[in-house]
Amino acid sequence: MACSKVYDWDWNSGEEQEFRLGSIKIPLNYFSCGTYFFDGVFQCVRFPKGMQLYHGSGALANANAEFPLGIDYYKTSSNRVSTNTLLQDVITHPDESVSAELSRQVPVKPAWFGTYNTAKLYSRQQPTFSKVCGDKCICVFRLKRDTVFVLLDNNFNIWRMINDPLIPDKAKEYLKRMFSLNGPVWIEAAKNEFGKIEIEQKKRSSYREFDLPFTDWLCSYLPSEYAGYAANVPVKDKQAFFHLEFMICNPLVWLERDLSSPKDWQHFNTKMAPLEVVKLLNQMRLYKSINIDFHSGDLFEHSIWSLLFAERLTTNTYFGQQLPVEFAKKIAATALLHDIGKMDPNNSKVSKRKSDYVYFSIKEHPRTGSDYILGNKQIPILDPTTLEQVSVINMPELLGELGFVSSDVVALAKVVDMHWEFGLFLDMWDEVSDKAVDMYINKVGNEPYAFFLVIVLVSVADVLASQPYGVNNLTAELNHHSRFFPYISNVPKKYRGGNLADITASKRKKFMFRVLEKVYAAKAQPQPQLPGAQLEVNDNIMETF
Repeated sequence: MACSKVYDWDWNSGEEQEFRLGSIKIPLNYFSCGTYFFDGVFQCVRFPKGMQLYHGSGALANANAEFPLGIDYYKTSSNRVSTNTLLQDVITHPDESVSAELSRQVPVKPAWFGTYNTAKLYSRQQPTFSKVCGDKCICVFRLKRDTVFVLLDNNFNIWRMINDPLIPDKAKEYLKRMFSLNGPVWIEAAKNEFGKIEIEQKKRSSYREFDLPFTDWLCSYLPSEYAGYAANVPVKDKQAFFHLEFMICNPLVWLERDLSSPKDWQHFNTKMAPLEVVKLLNQMRLYKSINIDFHSGDLFEHSIWSLLFAERLTTNTYFGQQLPVEFAKKIAATALLHDIGKMDPNNSKVSKRKSDYVYFSIKEHPRTGSDYILGNKQIPILDPTTLEQVSVINMPELLGELGFVSSDVVALAKVVDMHWEFGLFLDMWDEVSDKAVDMYINKVGNEPYAFFLVIVLVSVADVLASQPYGVNNLTAELNHHSRFFPYISNVPKKYRGGNLADITASKRKKFMFRVLEKVYAAKAQPQPQLPGAQLEVNDNIMETF
């Protein structure tokens, strides 16, 4: 049935429901809703934009990746897409998203999706991965546009592919094994009908050794207007629901993650968040990265990962005691705000695009961010549809909601202005002399030890957040809400990104601690915020960074 014909059922909710037609009970679920047609080549089904699909991979959830693109996609790599090439494509194809452009250059594996209950079953299959969130490791996606699938289990489509001389015999063999076809597939010609196709004892069975190579072939064979295939899967009491199995050839083109759904285990919920913080987070979503050689996410993702990494860095007791809670909270909030200077659509390398987003690539963003903090400039609030400015962020209100007071503003603005300097002097450091260390300290200026601690931790969190929080260990129990701002939770990566955080880890640790050691030694007394602080460098501490 067509979705538009279902009046008394919220088909987009994903909830199953029983539909009664007289005495007949028809089980309706999300996938009962579609428009079925013959397009001259295949029997097909079309589903509308906004339809939800579910994925239940514990590995996907723990790896904190947005799309199920295969285990290699979760890992950092130096074999990256050229930013210049991607930027040129973004300009050349203004109607495509960054994800769609990325899929032109990065090999994307086919991925399978199903119902919510099916996803829960799959989430339990790997106990090692499911230990973090159990059968709640559900990732929710929605279709970005009306989407056409080939009906894989349709008798006509099976007959057509098995008898097509242009289709390789190996693919036909896989297809037969996938449907347990031992008998003949024959067609009964009729004068006044399209044709009756009979297949004896057809039963869909899923085997990785057949499904994976068949779908690799099918995705190379199908024209781009097809997203992939849909197929029925038998369930209890020999009852077959409609199309519980969806294979999509390129999920980056057809799907987007739906973190607004409570069914997604990383559901992003800002209902309890202060007003200006909600405005800021929503506006951050509009700014998309073109620096995907380095960043695995856009501004929204990178800012949240920076906050989470900063929180983790401040929980360690390498000062002889934990940092005061309010001080640690301000460090985390500073990490969240460090890149707000990129929220500057008029200075973006690619500013406004028709029916799409604002992109950023702004070298001057540290100074712009500082001006935002000081009130010299205002962060524009854009209408998400038209991208026209409708208001501005109330910066004093925002800072108050994040826990800052008026006496923090100048120091906060300076950290935002100078957060790039750490990386610049780190690159200059030869790991032997203190020349680059001293140059960095002089660049920051005559500030108290607590200021150096903030700027160094925020700078390190910035580098670490080029990859998602917790992504380096697929079984790491690091996916959680912020401990200071519980309405902010970890979000998945969007792009593969680079491995700079990994390859600079050892040097970055040494440089950070050398800076803090020299600053600490140069001060007559520890700062009041850190009573009794002792800087002890040991292996456990070094592993944290």
